[in-house]
Amino acid sequence: GSTAPYRQSTLASELAGKVIWRTPILETGGEVKAGEIILKLDTSQLDLGLSVAQAQLEIAEADVLVRQTEISRAEAAWSRAHEMESLAEAEWKRASALAAKGDTSLSLRDQAQQKKLNATMVRENAHFSRQTAQAALDAARGAAKLAQAQLGQAQVNLEKAALYAPFGGELSQPKVEIGDWLNPGTPVALLVDRSRLKVESLLPNQDGFSANHLPEVLLTFHAFKSSEGDSLALKSEVLGLDP
Repeated sequence: GSTAPYRQSTLASELAGKVIWRTPILETGGEVKAGEIILKLDTSQLDLGLSVAQAQLEIAEADVLVRQTEISRAEAAWSRAHEMESLAEAEWKRASALAAKGDTSLSLRDQAQQKKLNATMVRENAHFSRQTAQAALDAARGAAKLAQAQLGQAQVNLEKAALYAPFGGELSQPKVEIGDWLNPGTPVALLVDRSRLKVESLLPNQDGFSANHLPEVLLTFHAFKSSEGDSLALKSEVLGLDP
C-alpha cells in the first residue's frame, strides 16, 4: 500500500494585498496550531472601505428616522383631513335636508356642498402624501439594509486580510516573503497534518466486501520495530472502500 498524511491543505490568500507580516515559523518544518495566524496583508484600503461603509450606514439610518417623522406627519394630516371631510359631509347632508323642506336657501346648501368637495380633495391629497411618505420610508429602509450588508462585507474582508491555519500541522513549501503582492488564490505554503497516517492498500475482492463492516483493522509496518524487536503494529480505522 501507500501512505500519506491524513490531511493536507495548500494555504492561499483570499484577498489581493501586500504582505506586511509573516510568522517566523513559516518555514519548512514549522509547527502551527489550529487558528494560528500565518501572515497578514496591508489593510489600509480595507480600513478606509470599512470607514466609508460605517458612514454610509449612519447616513442611511438617519434618513430612516427622517422618513419616519415625515410619515408620522402625513398620517396625522390624513387623519385630520378625514375628520374634516366627515364634518363637511354631515353639514352638507343637513343643509340638503333643510333646503328640501324649504327651511334654508339653496345657496347655503351649495356652499356646504362645495366645502364637502374641498374637504374630499384635501383628504385625497393627504392620502397621496401618506403613500409617498411610506414609499420613501421603504426606500430608506432598503438603503439601510444595503448599507448594513456592505458594512458586513467590509468587516469580512478585513478579517480575510489575515491568513489562519485551518488545522494544526507542519508547514512546508513556503512561497511568500514580506513585501510580496498576493492575488486571491496565490499559494502561501503547504500545511500537512501528520498526527494521523492515511494508508491506501489493495484488497482481494473477497476481503474487500467484508472490510466495509470492520470497525478497525491491524496494520503491520515491518520496516519499524518495537522495543521488543517485533514489527510495529497499529490499530487503524476503516475510512472507506474504493470500488
